[in-house]
Amino acid sequence: MRLKASILGLVVLLVALTLGALSLRGDDAIHWSPDGFIYARMMLMDRGYSASAADATARAFYMKKPVAVSGAALFQANPPNFWKQQPALFRGRLVYPYVASLLYPRFGFSALHVVSAVSYVCAVLLMYLFLLRFAPAPFAAIGAVIFASMDTVNFLAGSDSTDELAFFLWIASVVVMIGFVQARRSWWLALFTALCFILVFTRPIIFLSLGAALGVLVFGAVTRDKKNVAAGALLSLPVVLAGIAYLAARFPGAMEQLQWHYHWQIETNQWPQTSFLAFYAYYVTHAIVYEVHQLFADGLMLIIVIAAIALYLNRREPFVSVFVGSCVGALAVFFVNPHNADLQRAFELPLTPALIVGFVLAMKKLLQPPPPAMDAPVATAPT
Repeated sequence: MRLKASILGLVVLLVALTLGALSLRGDDAIHWSPDGFIYARMMLMDRGYSASAADATARAFYMKKPVAVSGAALFQANPPNFWKQQPALFRGRLVYPYVASLLYPRFGFSALHVVSAVSYVCAVLLMYLFLLRFAPAPFAAIGAVIFASMDTVNFLAGSDSTDELAFFLWIASVVVMIGFVQARRSWWLALFTALCFILVFTRPIIFLSLGAALGVLVFGAVTRDKKNVAAGALLSLPVVLAGIAYLAARFPGAMEQLQWHYHWQIETNQWPQTSFLAFYAYYVTHAIVYEVHQLFADGLMLIIVIAAIALYLNRREPFVSVFVGSCVGALAVFFVNPHNADLQRAFELPLTPALIVGFVLAMKKLLQPPPPAMDAPVATAPT
């Protein structure tokens, strides 16, 4: 019976994925962006193009796309200074353009979208398999379909940016961390170590993994469980090593990103020539207020509350500490990238695994019938 339910859930999920894949055929679902132009140049350089040839080839291609209308100045031979500086911020994001470069001979510039679309499908399938840890197949399938249809998840499936690939790797990291916390197998830790290094060179969101690992450590300390303290410490180690490797390669850190944002706002007359500290304080505060408003406006706050209650009811389970730690880690976004346009993919998206698992646990609690009560044995008088 359990096998049949799992198969049924998988069929429902695959149908949803097929419909999602068909929707990507529409022109309005395929996005060419300024960020994608930078990744396209990196992809061509990975194919052996010189920097100047990659720039000219990518520029000629993107000039034919709608993004060149709204951002025409960015694709001219002499773009604004802030745009000349932006590729330096992407130089550590090596994995996405490299994977796309392997597909470039077959798909051309659309290789950027192929990587995102495949990452989307893999993320949904992984989420379904992950949810089977917490609920029967029908509930897991419903959770995975909800996940697949979420605006940001679906939107990034048609993007020419690293975000969907990084998101898939983040989900995989969460799955592996919970696997290690529950089973304590060394191969889980080895796999997590590999994911840490791949993820940091896909998108440097190391604060998520570090928050999740420290969540396990704190959970162990609070519950006085030495095994969970050790698990949290072991999970923290590869995260720190990956961060050290990233910085040792002299790739851009948070301060370089913030300084670029500051000069961009001044150059485009969006911020007066005041001190960096005044700019930073304003944008952090504005980003927090803006995101709280958006969570209510989009209805996501309701899902957060439902998921939080469900996770609280399971608070004695170690897996909850991974979710809580990652959500706390996600708050770092407001301090390292307080840009309203990035909050959906940089803050809300990483919360998704915790929200979907919490929502599925709530569905299971409310909708799954309780197991039948066992009849008490009838006592008989001794003879």
